[in-house]
Amino acid sequence: MRMMLIACILQRFQPSTTMALKAVLTSFLAVTAIVVSSAQNRESCIASTCKTYKDINTLWCHADPTYFCQCRTDASGAWVEQVMPCSRNGTLFSFRKQTCVHQDLWDQNECLLMGQEKEEVSEQIDECSNPCGTYQEISQLWCHPASDRKLFCQCRPTDVQRVFRTVPMPCATGTSFSFKKQTCVHDAMWVDSCP
Repeated sequence: MRMMLIACILQRFQPSTTMALKAVLTSFLAVTAIVVSSAQNRESCIASTCKTYKDINTLWCHADPTYFCQCRTDASGAWVEQVMPCSRNGTLFSFRKQTCVHQDLWDQNECLLMGQEKEEVSEQIDECSNPCGTYQEISQLWCHPASDRKLFCQCRPTDVQRVFRTVPMPCATGTSFSFKKQTCVHDAMWVDSCP
């Protein structure tokens, strides 16, 4: 769209003027791209992490509320934050609603305490210590060490290619982890099968 507009503008000028305008417009677009990309760096993501299944499926706040951070895999297969824009002009990201909302529905205080809340929650969950060395171990889901049937342990990739570590993962509301079935089942159907 921009390029078509630029082409239409350039056609109306003499060739010598066209070259000068083309250089100016190219410089303008390059500077605009640098400014936009600097606003989109992952260091501006607020309290984001891509360590657990829940983290990966959560959209995170960005310092600029017209953007949000989403966990995506990079070229090596590691989960990293990627900055994404709100798709509509005049919308801002709402962490609570997990979407971009109109300005009148946006609460600027939603992201202020995120880092503190996340640290408190992560301290309450015991870490998993199951091995993740072989294909069978990586593919296996394990019972959580705290005997909390609402959690299980799963091998997840780290930042180092082909290196995995176990992390606690939550079951959905109303379900509990079944080691025998290797999935979370409805609470009414749950039978303790942890080794």
